[in-house]
Amino acid sequence: MSTETTAVSATLITPALKDSLNVWSAPEISHPVDRSDLRKWAIAVYWPEVPPKLFWEEEYAKTTK
Repeated sequence: MSTETTAVSATLITPALKDSLNVWSAPEISHPVDRSDLRKWAIAVYWPEVPPKLFWEEEYAKTTK
């Protein structure tokens, strides 16, 4: 049985992507993020486990970096 390796020359970097390197676009502004948004995000991501206190207990979060 051979352990030959084959190099793959396919890439996901398109010519358009290469042309956009170091070209800045206008900044995109998002909606403000509220505390309740962070809590909902944490619940969804960690479901069915309880999310870390960092995401839902404000007083605890203030004591962390």
